[in-house]
Amino acid sequence: MENWFWILGWSLSLLTMAGNGLVIFIVCRNQRLRTKPNGFIVSLAVADFFVGMSAVPSLYFCEMASGCDSQTLLSHAIDFIRWLFEYASAVNLCSLVLDRYIAVAKPLKYLTLMKRCRVIQMMLISCAVPVTFIVIVSSLWFNLKTYCH
Repeated sequence: MENWFWILGWSLSLLTMAGNGLVIFIVCRNQRLRTKPNGFIVSLAVADFFVGMSAVPSLYFCEMASGCDSQTLLSHAIDFIRWLFEYASAVNLCSLVLDRYIAVAKPLKYLTLMKRCRVIQMMLISCAVPVTFIVIVSSLWFNLKTYCH
């Protein structure tokens, strides 16, 4: 049963990386595809690429190295990195949904609301929110862990 888990996990991980890598390559390669909405799609694809790169491979190498003992620092660091990419993917998806909502609900105001600068700000916020969250959670965890022992 465990072998099927790793086969399926690695297959999905490689498929995720290949698919999102292809999206990133195509949008970055073709000048006509470099639009504001596609900026959000590329941002989401980058976050999902890192989810695919960190989810199963990190579990696999952790399992091979230390058995993923929940008490090791390596195991917790891997968990925080994996959560960072998962939260980044979720926040990027929310940004994409907000952009599409504005485009559908207020189509005449979309071009005035979504300037290039605002799109860049939204993408930076989509990266900053998960990083801030993970830094706070991990620092709280490490501080509480040291005080408890």
